[in-house]
Amino acid sequence: MSTAPFCWHPHTLRDQAAEWVIDLQDTLRAAPKIMTDMEADLPSNAEGRWRHYDKVRWQDELNPLVQRIKSLVLDQTGIAVLKCGSELTSDQARLIQLLLGCQFGVNITKTAEGDDRPLFAMGVKEDPTAEGRYLGNALKRKQIGFHTDGSGTSDRDVVLLSMLCIRPARFGGQSRISNSHLAFESLPEVAQTILQKPVPRQNPYAPELDVSSLRSVPIFQAVEAGQGYRSFSYHPDRIRDGVKQALGRVPLEVEAAFLLLEEALEAFSCDINLVGNEILFINNHVIAHDRRAFWNDPRAPRLLERFWAGIQF
Repeated sequence: MSTAPFCWHPHTLRDQAAEWVIDLQDTLRAAPKIMTDMEADLPSNAEGRWRHYDKVRWQDELNPLVQRIKSLVLDQTGIAVLKCGSELTSDQARLIQLLLGCQFGVNITKTAEGDDRPLFAMGVKEDPTAEGRYLGNALKRKQIGFHTDGSGTSDRDVVLLSMLCIRPARFGGQSRISNSHLAFESLPEVAQTILQKPVPRQNPYAPELDVSSLRSVPIFQAVEAGQGYRSFSYHPDRIRDGVKQALGRVPLEVEAAFLLLEEALEAFSCDINLVGNEILFINNHVIAHDRRAFWNDPRAPRLLERFWAGIQF
């Protein structure tokens, strides 16, 4: 795999999965008391004890694991998968996701009701935190389209997205990732120019906002000199709806650039088949994600737990 950041092609990434798929059991075998020591800091009589993750003292034995995941996500592949193993319960895996994820920044996970739940449940049934207001495409069986999270929100910057698989679907539902860096490099210059201009995005948590209040930033924008890539922020529906709200329609040349981008994201994508107690960590500034359509076992429907880390404005 190339030493340059985020230069993988789909077949290369798949062939070298041993570099970015990590087994938590290696850490637990080296320090078998980690889970016991961490859970000792949680309230013993609390429902959903994992929600009190902020009371847990950091275990130095986790430092090598965190350093490896951060290096992968921020500087190398843009992704990492952590296999927690069947020995851990779902709540223990939730605790691990929260503790490791917060090493990337503040927990800025947002639920529609704003109930401070530290993870967002992504399932086929209506999320109890949503109360019918904003459910998100994760609750539908259709493909969403490659996107980044938080593209329309102006009060937070999502640096890390992680998804813990509690229960996979019976069929389908694979997570999909795409390398926006290579997608951009493959585009014609005219499309690159359009995609580097500010574009308004609708905020799904506040659809009533007028145009002047919408977040308007480029889909691709340069980061610090020498980094070798551009920060990426995109959602096919949020951006098209924002442009329509601002201009009344999506201009033909802009729509053409969006379609070329979506074709390129598809070309530089691959699937990741998460099973129970596996966590996918994603660099939300570089890697677009999507998922396949799925069909559930009605007795055990698909359930993922989503986490955001980053900066709150």
